[in-house]
Amino acid sequence: MVLGASIFLALWVRLHVARTSAAANNVPVAPFLLVLLYLVVSITGALLSGEFGPSAALALRVGAIGLVILLLVELVGPMDLIRVVASVMTITTIFIAATGTFSAYPYYGRLSGSFPPLGPNEIAFMASIPLIYFTWQLLHVNRTWVVYVAVSVLGIIIMLTQSRTASALILVVLVFLVLRGRQDQRSKLVMVSVLSIVVILLLYSSQLIESYSTRGGDSPIDAAGSRTIAWGAVLDSMRSLAETLFGEGLSARFVSVSGQYWDQQIFDSSWFSAFVQAGWVGVSVALALVFFAVVQVMKNPRPRRDLWLGLLFFVIVRSVLESGLIDASSSYVIFMIVCLGASANASAVNSLPPSIPVRRIPVRQNGIPSKSSASE
Repeated sequence: MVLGASIFLALWVRLHVARTSAAANNVPVAPFLLVLLYLVVSITGALLSGEFGPSAALALRVGAIGLVILLLVELVGPMDLIRVVASVMTITTIFIAATGTFSAYPYYGRLSGSFPPLGPNEIAFMASIPLIYFTWQLLHVNRTWVVYVAVSVLGIIIMLTQSRTASALILVVLVFLVLRGRQDQRSKLVMVSVLSIVVILLLYSSQLIESYSTRGGDSPIDAAGSRTIAWGAVLDSMRSLAETLFGEGLSARFVSVSGQYWDQQIFDSSWFSAFVQAGWVGVSVALALVFFAVVQVMKNPRPRRDLWLGLLFFVIVRSVLESGLIDASSSYVIFMIVCLGASANASAVNSLPPSIPVRRIPVRQNGIPSKSSASE
């Protein structure tokens, strides 16, 4: 169904551009081709490991999402697209938070979604992306009260989820955006002072920090410890040469663990997921995609470069501790928007004609050159 809808959307976009003679944005297809290569590698691994059917279905879904984003960036434009996505994510996140609960198993005391059912980390991610965008908008575009309210509400939602990864990353990105902002030095000093006061209060509120870090548990490293258990199990597992090179397909979601009261565990890392699902070849392709994205982001002029860099930093660093970088997930959607959007902006900058130097024509009065032109 997703593939059919994507093909229909692709045909509609092309037909719309042809009928209206709308000038489509010049979007390099290199990121999409790298995603397709990654999917081909994972399907090859699935075929060799006997899990072709489920992995092929997931690969088609991921490819369809990438195709839709490519067409949207081409037709709508990257800046308009990220603005719409941030607005939709804000409305959706506020609705999920308003209808959420703090008693969902196993996230007692943390904001979780009831409709749709979402974990705290996913809600924090959905709040962080628009928070980054609207903060950038406050610093460079406009300062309406609606944007201030949105930033405040999204920040509160992130705190209620108690997502340590999202909280730490969003603080780093916000400091970066404030320091790089174009506002006057007085406003910049006020913003930096407010952020510093918040950090100092958090550091000196030992009970708050302890409660936030342990989240009701006995140890602040429970989550990190469980992740290392899964990662160690992935590295210690016996794998054939084909599985090492090409993985086992996108349907591989769990790893068997020993010595614990549970038997299986999710990877909790996009890069360990990439190793299991697409092998070393897939990891190399994913690294090439990230490198391409970084290069394209740095080619953008300010202030767009600050926005793309903040979003890319958040998504990539989060991918080390969360799965979904190249998968049918919201993280993958944002990652592709950044890759394709930054590429489109960089391509537009590079396609601008070079500036032509203006030659001063001397002004003559009654056939006699002026003093300025004579002196030249």
